[in-house]
Amino acid sequence: MLSKKLLVLVPVLLVLLSGCVKPEEMLRNPVLSDVEHINSDVVIGVALPLSGRYAVEGNEMLPGAKAAVDQLNNRRGVAGRRVRLEVCDTKSNPADAAAAVSTLAAKGASVIIGGFSTNETHGLVKAAPKAQVPLIIPCASSDDFSRSSGFVFRTGCTDTQMADGIASYLWYWRQIRQIGVLVDVRPSSEYERNISRSVAKSFSDLGGSVASSANYSDVASCVAAMKRVMAGGPQAIVVSAVGAEAAQMVKALRKLGYTGVICGADGWEGSEFLHTLGKDFQPGECFFVSFFSKEYKDDEYSAFSEYFRKKYYHLPGARAAAVRDAVFLACGSLVNVKNIKQFRRSWLAMQNFFGASSVYNPQKSGDVDRMLFINSIIPSGIDGEYPSVRLIRGFMHSKLETYKMD
Repeated sequence: MLSKKLLVLVPVLLVLLSGCVKPEEMLRNPVLSDVEHINSDVVIGVALPLSGRYAVEGNEMLPGAKAAVDQLNNRRGVAGRRVRLEVCDTKSNPADAAAAVSTLAAKGASVIIGGFSTNETHGLVKAAPKAQVPLIIPCASSDDFSRSSGFVFRTGCTDTQMADGIASYLWYWRQIRQIGVLVDVRPSSEYERNISRSVAKSFSDLGGSVASSANYSDVASCVAAMKRVMAGGPQAIVVSAVGAEAAQMVKALRKLGYTGVICGADGWEGSEFLHTLGKDFQPGECFFVSFFSKEYKDDEYSAFSEYFRKKYYHLPGARAAAVRDAVFLACGSLVNVKNIKQFRRSWLAMQNFFGASSVYNPQKSGDVDRMLFINSIIPSGIDGEYPSVRLIRGFMHSKLETYKMD
């Protein structure tokens, strides 16, 4: 008969023999290709802000997920099983985002795709390990998410990656040596604040100088901050705001007499930004970094955009394409993995994955090395037209330094 001490050691030995996988590392709803499961659907959970502050963005993302699932089912699904989408509204806040993870896990989701804003995505990141379901983040860019949990992965850029793109374009290609930075210190503006500070660091690391920096928290302080930044004589000013607010800041800087380069991060390609600039406004030299360009073309983009156009009567934008790629990368990592360590190994095997918006190389951190796109704002050339976006160049983040002055 085994002693009591040996009986206590048996569970520990079993864990060691099974590859040191703890119970909390097991996936709640694994995708298996055996006969027992072949007639059941593979459930992909999508947690997006379909109401609240970011409802517009969330509803732009959702069609990308739906189109991705249609494409997968037209290609025999995943592991020979049909793919089914389950959707939950995060309501643009972290508490409801966390609740969405629990709801989707209970509905059988094997993976969850979600998060648009940094604030909202904090709720998803916190809940995913408890639900034991991998989370794939297609848009929210906070670097902190990469260090939060082994259950968190992303297909979008990090704040640092976007900042590196801006800083490299300024330093290598524009030969700019001094910049000014506007920093949004409102509690709700974590993304904008992270971008500003990350650009300042990336530019300084290259050898550049941050000639002036100023904080703002409302319209009045923003104008005062612009004047302080301009007083430093920067060759370029970083405006990390998005949408209509970014356009208003660009217009305000030009009205104050600033004639240098104005640059920003993702979010300036949308109609909200371009329409707020207006049909008769001359933006001067403006550029921004993004994780998508309609001028990027490969077979996957062509197939996706054609299917999307037929279904929704317009071409996909950045957010729809981002979610589409997240679904495909997730599904490519799911089959016959039972714990998060196996999922991570499968994720890392998805090297040189050609998606609708980039080439992807998953990394051990859960992030990806992927393409960045530098775009300029083109003023309207014909009466009645709004300003538009033109691609300057695209590059893999890992190849930034090799481009330099070519």
